[in-house]
Amino acid sequence: MCNVVCRRASSFPVVNNHRITRSNKFEFEETVESLVELSENSEENKDESLITGAIAQITLETVVIKKSKNKSVRFADDCGGTLYIIKQMTEPSDFPPKINPKILRRYRGLPENDENDSKLPATWTPTFTQPASDYVIFREKVTKDNIALENVRLKNEEHRLAGTIKVKNIAFEKRVFIRVTTNEWQSYTDHEAKYMSSSSRLIDTFGFEFEIPSDQEMDNAHIEFCVCFEQYWDSNGRKNYSLKSEERAEEERRGIFKHAGPYGNIENDAYLTQMDNWSRFASWKLYDLDQPYY
Repeated sequence: MCNVVCRRASSFPVVNNHRITRSNKFEFEETVESLVELSENSEENKDESLITGAIAQITLETVVIKKSKNKSVRFADDCGGTLYIIKQMTEPSDFPPKINPKILRRYRGLPENDENDSKLPATWTPTFTQPASDYVIFREKVTKDNIALENVRLKNEEHRLAGTIKVKNIAFEKRVFIRVTTNEWQSYTDHEAKYMSSSSRLIDTFGFEFEIPSDQEMDNAHIEFCVCFEQYWDSNGRKNYSLKSEERAEEERRGIFKHAGPYGNIENDAYLTQMDNWSRFASWKLYDLDQPYY
């Protein structure tokens, strides 16, 4: 009688409106065979109704139905979005793009509604080369003068100036600051520099960062500064480090190229350039090459 019940249960093609797969069927048959052996060897499991109920319960537990989810692809315009975005690059190909200040503040987690939204990006540019670019002279200067400006970084989008200073370790406590003027030393402001960790025991590193005015809000568009450590100063050989507006620096640079000749006043003559900075090589494509080289 048990064999009949087992064959009938094992031939069920569908359980709970789901078809039994081949692997589930094999697992079910193995379970039924073990129950049959158990029923033959045990006097307590000879009740046909108990065996039938156990088989039905095992059938529901062993069959696992996996429903496959239908995959679908939806484009942004179907969801109310924009399918494409057009970005017009206004900068020349040899210049990095200018990032919107709102994007920079969002990246740093700052509020977007800032008072500086109405301010245009500054166009400051240094009139000096990075002091550490010639490392031998820079190292000699630190050893001799006990202090030297290492480098500066202009953040025109944020109207800030940052940089590092090297100081000879001749005292445990050091007060290092930057003295800045925007009106040719009629007045000035001191900005403290902070100590930075350094691997050298002979030379310490100090960093600074402070806000600078926009060159478009100034009449002279000129900033001068120097660095100080106690009584020791680095004033760029008594000329001071200076920043100029990029537009004004461009006007002065163009003034050098003007000359009188048989062709009249000529600007941007490639044969008359006196470039001391190879970083301006990309701007040479704007120069006129139609003039004779002699």
